Amino acid sequence: MKRILLVTSLIFAMSFGSCQKVGGENTETPEIPDVPAEEEKGFVAEGWNGYFVEEMAAAYEFFLENNRMPSEVNVEGIKYGRGKMFAASYKLVQKIMNEPETWQENEVDFNDTFSCPDNEKNNTINVDSLSFDEFMGYAKRAYEYAETNKALPNYVTMQSNYTDKDGSVYDVKVVINALSLGFARIFHHYKEHNEFPAKISAWHSDYLHSTTNCPKDDPVVKSKLEEIIAGKTTDYEKAEAIFYYSLDEWEWVNYSNTSKGAVKTINEGKGNCCDLSHAVVALGRAAGLPSRYRHAQCKYKASGSIIGHVMAEIYVDGQWYLCDPSSSGTTFGNHEAWSTMATFNGFYDQLPF
Repeated sequence: MKRILLVTSLIFAMSFGSCQKVGGENTETPEIPDVPAEEEKGFVAEGWNGYFVEEMAAAYEFFLENNRMPSEVNVEGIKYGRGKMFAASYKLVQKIMNEPETWQENEVDFNDTFSCPDNEKNNTINVDSLSFDEFMGYAKRAYEYAETNKALPNYVTMQSNYTDKDGSVYDVKVVINALSLGFARIFHHYKEHNEFPAKISAWHSDYLHSTTNCPKDDPVVKSKLEEIIAGKTTDYEKAEAIFYYSLDEWEWVNYSNTSKGAVKTINEGKGNCCDLSHAVVALGRAAGLPSRYRHAQCKYKASGSIIGHVMAEIYVDGQWYLCDPSSSGTTFGNHEAWSTMATFNGFYDQLPF
């Protein structure tokens, strides 16, 4: 798939300084000049297909800056919303795979118009990355569903299951927004290297930006973080300190949904599961540690009741650690207060309620 540059003929220069002769033969070896390594030719758009690759690569740059994909891309004056963007991406990747040398010569039909959901609910994917083939398999299922129903599905269920630390097994689902971001990652890599990546990140956020009710750069958040992690040196120590501070120093209060956000919760030292999670996530992100929300309907051990619940998770050394400060007796990375998730709603970078 990579284009091979023409290599210029090399002229070997010989040195004609003094030399010794043996039996009348010149035994000096000619010096061969250093030849610069051949440089890889970058991607060059040659038509509509190539321009689409460039726009999707730019969409990924937008994501890196804003932690969200643009709602549309503009290719030569034609706008592609989320549904059309997904369909065109899938078809173009297939074309490049099938016609690696000529894929820019004939334009892909980019006229599919599918409605596209825009939410994080049901995004329960728990791996850090997917292989290229795995990713394209899930994208194919979404595209084929849309061809039949004229609408993209809310999510695609993966073949592998998610096994929690307690041994409970749940379906793994990836939402369409995450797949669209995956295509942007693919085209960004292709634009830079003229080849598809072997693996694609499964994260639909960097989990480090400020979000609604979670302002990581607020002075209150930063000041509290300095107090909590004083003397801590490793990421694990910092994450653990954030959790145990929230567990020991803050009070759980019973009410529904977000009411205070991270700053007010830190100032008051109390909140429900949503607000306590806002505060933990804000502190984690302020410490430079990816942090997210987990939302589920949890079955509590003491009462047997199934209750909607929100928890924080902090990513350290390649692993997500559950942080549930709403229940006394819980430990870092575990959930002693409840037994299983009756319904696993998903992982969020921004809590929608």
